Amino acid sequence: MTDDARALWAAVVHQALLDTAGVRHRTGPVGRCSAIQDRALETAARRADAWIRTGGKDYRLVCAYAGVDADALRDRYIAGRIDMHAVRYLYGSSGKGAG
Repeated sequence: MTDDARALWAAVVHQALLDTAGVRHRTGPVGRCSAIQDRALETAARRADAWIRTGGKDYRLVCAYAGVDADALRDRYIAGRIDMHAVRYLYGSSGKGAG
């Protein structure tokens, strides 16, 4: 697998972690979220949380493609040992990959 492909799959894992924290995408104007946006964030958070917690086939495959230890990430997430501040800024404020 190429480095670019691995980075793409790592971005999927990264986005799932952001989603669990309800981090809003920076694609629109900064301001208050509407009720619809709030519900969308809550839905994304629930789905991402379930995706990580259940550790299913898709989760494991994405982690493998990303070069991430699926069990270690899941265990750390469930134990609350993921530094969400660091995750939030891993790819910079633009949402694009670092470098």
